[in-house]
Amino acid sequence: MGYFKDISLELAKKYPNKNIYVISDQHFYHRNILGFTRRELLDENDIEASLNHMNEHIIQEHNAVVSEDDIVLMLGDFSFKQGREKLSNLLSQLNGHKFLILGNHDKTDRIDLYLNAGFEDVYLYPIQLNGDYYSHYPLNASMNSNDRPHTVLYNLLCKEFQESSGINYHGHQHISIHNGDREKNVTCEQLSYHPLFVGKTKSFDTVSLP
Repeated sequence: MGYFKDISLELAKKYPNKNIYVISDQHFYHRNILGFTRRELLDENDIEASLNHMNEHIIQEHNAVVSEDDIVLMLGDFSFKQGREKLSNLLSQLNGHKFLILGNHDKTDRIDLYLNAGFEDVYLYPIQLNGDYYSHYPLNASMNSNDRPHTVLYNLLCKEFQESSGINYHGHQHISIHNGDREKNVTCEQLSYHPLFVGKTKSFDTVSLP
C-alpha cells in the first residue's frame, strides 16, 4: 500500500476515456508575480490593468486548449483572492472538470472553500494517476532544498516516487530547475500558460481493482 492517493479508478469510473491536462501556479490576482516571472504581462504604469490582463490571458490560453469535457489537474497556488465569490467566478470561466492539489499559497485548512467554489475534488497531498505522480512541490528535489516540505510524510512520498518509474508533474518552481530526469515542471510560465496534455483516463473495465 503506497502513500499516494491513486485516483485512476475514480476518474475511469466517472469520466472514462477523457483527455487529461495539467497546469500549476496560475497565481490569479497576484500583483507581485508580474514583476518576478511575468514581466511580459506587466505595464509598470498601470499595475491594475496588468493584473486584469494577466488573469484574462491565463483564462484565454487555458480555454484554447481545454474543452468542457476534459479533465484538468491544477497543482496549487491557484489564486491570491480566495473568497468564494472570486474563486467561483474564475472557475466558471475555465473549461473542464477541475481538480486541485493545494499549494503553499492556497488555504490548506479550507478545502470546503474550494469545493464550494466549483472544484470537483481537492487534495491536500500529492496524488497518483495512471502510474504518474502529481504534486505541488517537486518530489525529486534535494533533501536540502527549500522547494519541498521536510516532514516525515513528505519524505516517504518522495522516497516512494524515487523508487517508481513514473513521472512527477509538479509546480512551485516558476523558473526552470533540473530536479531529475523523471520530472516535468508545469507552472504557467514553463508551459507558456497552456495546460499540458498528459494522456487519457482509462476505461472503467480496463482498470484493476485494488
